[in-house]
Amino acid sequence: MALVGATLSLLVSPPAAAQVGYPPGACTATVASSGDFGAFPVGSTVTLTIRAVCTFTDTTATVVVNGQAAGTKPIAPDGTVVVTVTILSPTELSVNPVVRGQCGTNTVSVTGFSASAGTTVTQTATFTLACPGVRPAARPVRGRVAFTGDNIARWSAVALFLVALGGGLVMLDRRRARARSEG
Repeated sequence: MALVGATLSLLVSPPAAAQVGYPPGACTATVASSGDFGAFPVGSTVTLTIRAVCTFTDTTATVVVNGQAAGTKPIAPDGTVVVTVTILSPTELSVNPVVRGQCGTNTVSVTGFSASAGTTVTQTATFTLACPGVRPAARPVRGRVAFTGDNIARWSAVALFLVALGGGLVMLDRRRARARSEG
C-alpha cells in the first residue's frame, strides 16, 4: 500500500485580550479540546501539529496515544508540538515508540507546561483509522419509544377477534347452506 502523507494542523490561538494580574492569564488550568483530523488507511502517515490554548512553553511535552505513553516530543519556539503517527497495521501505530492502534477513533494527547496558565495543559486530537472490511460503529438514532409487549398484546387481541369472527361467519354460512340443501 502506498504511503500517504497528510499534514494537518490544529491551531488554537491564545486569547487576544491583555492578561493582567495574578494568577497569570485567563487560561484554564487544563485545556482538553479536541480536533478530528479525518480518516486514514493502513500505511498512512499522519502529522499532527498541536498548539494548546495556553501555549506550551517548556522544552518538551508528554505524548499519550490511546491511553498509552508514547514518549516526549520537543516544543517548537512558537509553542507547537508536532506528533507524527505512521499507521503500521490495524493494531499498531508508530509514534516512536510503537503503540496499540485500533480501527476507528484513535486519540493523541499532548501535555506540557504553560507559563501563561501557570500549570500543565493538555491538548487532545483524534483521527480515524479506516480499516478495510471493518464497518464503523453505528451511530445511535433518535427516534420513537421502543415497540414493546403492550403494543403486541393489543394487536394480538384484534387479530384473535378477527379470526373468531371469520370462523363464526364460516359456520353460519355452512348452516345456511345445509338448511337450503335439506329443505
